[in-house]
Amino acid sequence: MSSLRATFAVVVLFAVVPSWAQNAGDTCNAAVDEPVCSSDQSAELLCIDNIRVEDSCETVGGNCGVVPCVGSDCFVRANCIASRGDQCIGISPAFTGEGSPMRVPCDPGSACTLNANADTEVCTALQPGVSNCTVAQRGGRCQGDLIVACFGFGTNSVVVTPGVRDCAAEGRTCVDDNGEISCALRVDARCPAAGDGSACTGAVVNTCVAGEVTGSTDCASTGRACIENGTNAACVVAQQECGALGLGACDGSVATICEGGSVVTTTNCNTIGRLCGAIDDNGQIGCVADGGEGEGEGEGEGEGEGEGECSRDSDCADAEECDDGECKRIRSNRPSGDDNDEAAGLFGCASTEAGMPFALAMVACMARRRRR
Repeated sequence: MSSLRATFAVVVLFAVVPSWAQNAGDTCNAAVDEPVCSSDQSAELLCIDNIRVEDSCETVGGNCGVVPCVGSDCFVRANCIASRGDQCIGISPAFTGEGSPMRVPCDPGSACTLNANADTEVCTALQPGVSNCTVAQRGGRCQGDLIVACFGFGTNSVVVTPGVRDCAAEGRTCVDDNGEISCALRVDARCPAAGDGSACTGAVVNTCVAGEVTGSTDCASTGRACIENGTNAACVVAQQECGALGLGACDGSVATICEGGSVVTTTNCNTIGRLCGAIDDNGQIGCVADGGEGEGEGEGEGEGEGEGECSRDSDCADAEECDDGECKRIRSNRPSGDDNDEAAGLFGCASTEAGMPFALAMVACMARRRRR
């Protein structure tokens, strides 16, 4: 974003010099004195070694003024401020770790929007559904394909202007994984979780690149089953006992459990208080709590009913293990994948194709004075 700074047009935001303006070289107390504006509002004056040191706003855009803030922890704080339509520095430091978020915020009623592909941050009109920040919105959230973040000076303050990262502009989507927010690859549900390779949908092999299906083969048309092995799938002649899909079969309460189209074991689910049925959405056969389909490893429609059903692996059927009191199938055919391959940026990211997740500890970054 350094190239943007050189072409930024300075906009005067305040016609009156604040009464607290000082000059470079004035004495100050580094332990307590916050930045103030220079007398001509062209720079922040930082207190370094008890001397006011000038940090020009021309290098980052805007003129010096008071950051619009709401909440009980707000205080008069000088900063470089951009006006709507101009360049800003808002959300990007949360990804790059360089400087403080909202180093150059926009006017209230607009957002500092990051496009990581173009390596730009620009003041834009608030996107539909995005509003000025409130203390209750501190932190980050997904709003459609947007990452929206609000930063504050303390635990009960927030800069009015939100920071926004447009994941859709990067060909990605916003994902909230238990509080870790990132721009993640869009992955078709028929593809492996990581987006590349191949996977089964019933008897169909789907080949995928970057989360999109690039080709499909119906194994059933040649009397074969689709079998997964890691992030790859293939048409395989399954053992007859494993059924048409090669995923196992039920004979009353007796489950024929298969892996890769071959029989692993046969077990009577009644002996562990279960029924034979599908243990996942693909139709993999195993012992389930009540015979329901697609409710997860060893679970039926009554999700959670299996709690306390086992205390050791020997309490479970063959090809299952005891996991937190529940018998769950030992899976080796498809890994969970890694959805965090995103343009490095917010909450632990930069602006390349490899990325990191987002940590909400960055919401208090304004308390730090790391400079960009």
